Amino acid sequence: MLLDRSRRKRVAPRRVRAPRAGVVAVLVSRAAMEERMRLALGARSCLCFTSKWEELGSVVARVSCSAVFADPLADTAGDAEEHLARLSCSRSVPLVLYTVLTPAVAASLLRLSGCGIHHVVFHRYDDNPARLREVCEWGPREPPLRAA
Repeated sequence: MLLDRSRRKRVAPRRVRAPRAGVVAVLVSRAAMEERMRLALGARSCLCFTSKWEELGSVVARVSCSAVFADPLADTAGDAEEHLARLSCSRSVPLVLYTVLTPAVAASLLRLSGCGIHHVVFHRYDDNPARLREVCEWGPREPPLRAA
């Protein structure tokens, strides 16, 4: 029996999505910061947005996160230093501070530097999509941020 090539259907090639890089837990203080995260990492990672430090800790405890983005100004009721220290000691999760540059934050950055922070990203200064992706793709060789 011969193959009738005149009846073949053309099949459009399927688009292959890039695999998601992992889960990124996020605690930010502004809707614009959340939108930046969605734009930069939404297609490559599963973003888990939280509104309180306890929720962030719960996500990190339940899920193997590839990174944690936290804003010390997001939940003023909680102690940012305590929660960040707990996150960095209990897990080997890369911590990134993503915050607004204010005098209050500048003072707390020195106190937070001992908490295992890997990078600091400032909203509206260096939070372009390429920068946000870059801080999620560091290797194990890079040291955490150290105070000057």
